[in-house]
Amino acid sequence: METRNCSLPAPGYYSSMMHNFHIVSFPIYIVTLNALFRENSQIFTTYKYYLIGHIIINIISESYVSFFMLPMTYLPHPMFRNTGWLAQFGFSGMFIFYGLAQTVMLTVGSILEMFYFRLKLIAIYKKDLLKKLLRLEVLMYRTLIILHPIFTTATMNYSIGVEKRATEKLFKEHPELPPEVTCYSVIMAVFDDYVTYIVTVIYGIGVILQFTVSGGVLMYVLKVVKAAQGMSASTISLQRMMVFSLFIQGTIHGMMIMVPTMFLIYALFFNSAQNDLALILLMCVAYHGFVSTCAMIIFTKPLRERIVPFIRFGAPTEPSNVSGIISSSTRDVSSNHSRLSRQNNRDNNQV
Repeated sequence: METRNCSLPAPGYYSSMMHNFHIVSFPIYIVTLNALFRENSQIFTTYKYYLIGHIIINIISESYVSFFMLPMTYLPHPMFRNTGWLAQFGFSGMFIFYGLAQTVMLTVGSILEMFYFRLKLIAIYKKDLLKKLLRLEVLMYRTLIILHPIFTTATMNYSIGVEKRATEKLFKEHPELPPEVTCYSVIMAVFDDYVTYIVTVIYGIGVILQFTVSGGVLMYVLKVVKAAQGMSASTISLQRMMVFSLFIQGTIHGMMIMVPTMFLIYALFFNSAQNDLALILLMCVAYHGFVSTCAMIIFTKPLRERIVPFIRFGAPTEPSNVSGIISSSTRDVSSNHSRLSRQNNRDNNQV
C-alpha cells in the first residue's frame, strides 16, 4: 500500500481531449449567451433567461467533469479514480461523485422548467388533469434537487467508511489491480449498502420524471396546436419549434449520459476491460451540454438566424421573421383573452 501514488494523473491523451475541446465549446457558449442577452424580441422576453440559465449550468457541468473531476476507470470493476483538481485538493471520491450527480440533476431540472414554461404559456386558460399532473411532477423534481444534497451530506461520513472498506477488500481479492484503487479519491459502487439503494431510487425517480414530463408536455402541446383554436399559422409553427427544440435537447442530455452508464453496466456483467473506450465515452458525460447547446442553436430558428451569421461573418443579424411571429403571437393571446372575457360576461348576465 505504501507504493501507491494517489496523485498519479490520468492518461495523457484522455486529459488532452478533456481539456482541449474547450477551445471549441467555450466560444460557442459565449456567442450563444451574447445573442440571448442581446435578444429583445417579445417571444424571448422571459424564455431567454431559462435558456441562459440552462447554458450556464451546461458550462458548470462541463468544467466540473473535465477539470474538477477528470475520472478514470478500472474496468471491469465498478469504480472511478478522480484525478482532477478536487482530488488534488484532497476531496473524497464520494463527495466528487455527488457533485457530478447534482450538476446532472440541475441540467435535467432546467430542461423540465423550460418544458413547464412552454406548457403554461400555451395552456394559459386550460385547467385539466394532465396539466395538474405535469405540474406535480415538476414540483417533485424540484424536491429531489433539494433533497439530494441534504441526504448525501448527512450520510457522507458513513458512505466514505463503506467505500474505504470496499476498496481495500477489492484490492486484497484482486492483487493485480494497481494500489491506487484504494486512494481517497476513488468512488466505488457498493451494491449491498442502504445509502446506495436510497440514492439509486432518487436517481431512478429523476429519470422517470424527466421522460414523463418532457414526453407529456410534447404530446400536450402538439395536441393543442393541432386543434389550433384561436391560433395563427405563425404561432402554431413557433410553439412546435420551441417544444421540438426542447425535446431534442433533453434527448441529447439523456442519451449522452445513459450510453456511458449502460456501457459501464455492460462491462461489469460481461467482464469487459475496455478502459480506453470507457474514457472516450466519459467525454460524452463532460460535453453533453455543449452538444445540447448546438442543438438549441440549430432547432431554435430565431436564435439560429442571429448566431449563424455571427459565426460566419463576425456580425449578428436580426432574425427575418421574428417580428411577424411576435405580432401573431400577441394577437392570439389577446384574442384568447378577449374571448374568455366575453364568456365571463355572458355567464354573469345569465346569473
